[in-house]
Amino acid sequence: MKKVNEVSRLAGVSRRTLQYYDDEGVIKVKRTKNNYRMYDQMALRKLWELMIYKEMGWDLKCIKQILRMTEDKRDKWMYLKIRKNRNEILKLQQQNEFIMWIAENGMPPIPEENNDKTYLEQISLLKNRVSSRRNENYISDINQLRKRLDEAYQQLQLGQLRYAIYDTEQVMKKAMKMLIEWGNGEEWDEDNLMTNIKICERRKEFGMESGMIQKLNKVRCICEYAKEIFEADKLLDYDKVRFAIMQTKDLLNYIEKKITV
Repeated sequence: MKKVNEVSRLAGVSRRTLQYYDDEGVIKVKRTKNNYRMYDQMALRKLWELMIYKEMGWDLKCIKQILRMTEDKRDKWMYLKIRKNRNEILKLQQQNEFIMWIAENGMPPIPEENNDKTYLEQISLLKNRVSSRRNENYISDINQLRKRLDEAYQQLQLGQLRYAIYDTEQVMKKAMKMLIEWGNGEEWDEDNLMTNIKICERRKEFGMESGMIQKLNKVRCICEYAKEIFEADKLLDYDKVRFAIMQTKDLLNYIEKKITV
């Protein structure tokens, strides 16, 4: 059992904060005969969990509900929180693009008074144009990756398996970077396939199903196998290389759909 002062030092929060958590009924604290608060291991565990959830961005009212939930329900709330955060990141990304556009092009002229649209409507149209330009850049990049993937398929048909798998790997690396960059709302320099696939798996990029992640990992293994073996053209299997190309094509389709929605 620990006193409030001890827990305050242990947790790094003030006594008043601990008392507030107790008063709000978030953490059940035992009392001595003299009405002093005492924290057992259960209370310390709840405090730890509370502080973790607080760091995730939930307010105390939500945390109070979460602490009473089953594990399955908590997981669903976390995924919903991730989705909400992604939407917020996207909004901030669009805001940054708008700021950058204004910084580069200057303040737009004030609309004429005989215009049938309000200032707010004009600003909304301007933001949409800026956002569309960004999407067009992404689509242009995706189209370039498609062309390289088509070249990889042609190399496959010619029996040049090692060249085909090399181009496929390069397309996949750039596609994964693009996907994570879009989700993070900022540039992403990491091009390690294993790392980027794990990031997508952790944030449930492809939903609750793990099928896409498994296929991407299989493509990664095929690409790594091709780099490690001698005379890869003789040892690589046509079907495996075709599988890698088709899965990378599916990845590009997914990214394009995600960006244009």
